[in-house]
Amino acid sequence: MRFWGWLRLSAFAADTFVMAGLASIGRLFAPVFPRAATWWATRCCHVWCRIGCLCFGLRRVVHGPVPRGVFLAAANHLSYLDILVLGSLWPGVFVAKHEIASWPLFGVAAGTAGTIFIDRDTPREVVKAGRRVSAVLETGQPVTLFPEGKITAGASVLPFLPALLAPAARGRVPCHAISLRYDTTDADVDPSTQICWPDAAPLIPHALRVTTMRHLRVTVDIATEPVTSGDRKELAGRLHAWVAGRFRPMHRPDADTSCAP
Repeated sequence: MRFWGWLRLSAFAADTFVMAGLASIGRLFAPVFPRAATWWATRCCHVWCRIGCLCFGLRRVVHGPVPRGVFLAAANHLSYLDILVLGSLWPGVFVAKHEIASWPLFGVAAGTAGTIFIDRDTPREVVKAGRRVSAVLETGQPVTLFPEGKITAGASVLPFLPALLAPAARGRVPCHAISLRYDTTDADVDPSTQICWPDAAPLIPHALRVTTMRHLRVTVDIATEPVTSGDRKELAGRLHAWVAGRFRPMHRPDADTSCAP
C-alpha cells in the first residue's frame, strides 16, 4: 500500500510541475494580454485539479448545479484537498492564506495559477487582496475562497469572515454557498486528522496516508440559488447559514459521534 501511495504522489508531483510550467508560459504574456493570461492560468489550474483528484483516488459526489459565469464560491474548509475538489469543478482563481505559497507542490501550482495570497492578520493586506479579487471578477473569472479563514477538523462550520466577502458585496456579485464533507469506508481512518489537515502536521506524510485510503469520497453540496447582497456581513451570515445547515460532522465509518475539534 505504501508503494501505491508513493506512486500516486509521484504522479501528482508530475501533474503539478507540468501544469505549473504551462501556466507560467501564459504568465509571460500577462503585461500585454492580462485577460488572456488569467484565462489560461485558470484553465491550467482546472486541469491540474482534475488530474489531482485522480491521483488521490478521490471520488466526487456533487449535489446541486455547478455554477457558471462570473461568481464567488464560498465553502467550508477541511483540507488541502478542497482546492483540488473545487478547482476540478470549474476554472477560476482561489483566495488562500499566504502560508500556502511555501507548501510543497501545492504552493508551486497555486502561485503560477494566479492564486491571491492573503495575510488575514494584516488589515492592509486584506484590503489589497480585496482589490485583486475585484480585478479578477472584472475579467470575467470566478473566485473561490474559504471564509472560515482556517482549516477545521470537520466537527462544525466556523463563522464566515465578512472582510473576505467585501469585494463580492461591493460588486453585488452572485455568491454560491458550498458544503464539503469527506468520508471513507476505511474503519481505521480518523477523518479529523487523516483527511482533515491540522496545520501542525507535515504535508507530505499526511498526503501519503491520504493516497493509500480506500474509497475516499467527497460530497459537494451546492446551493441551488446564489446569494447577492451589498452588505458584507449579511452576505457572510446568509452563506454561513446555508453551509452550516447542510454540513454533517465527519466521523469514523464505525462511529456514531462526530470528530473532535
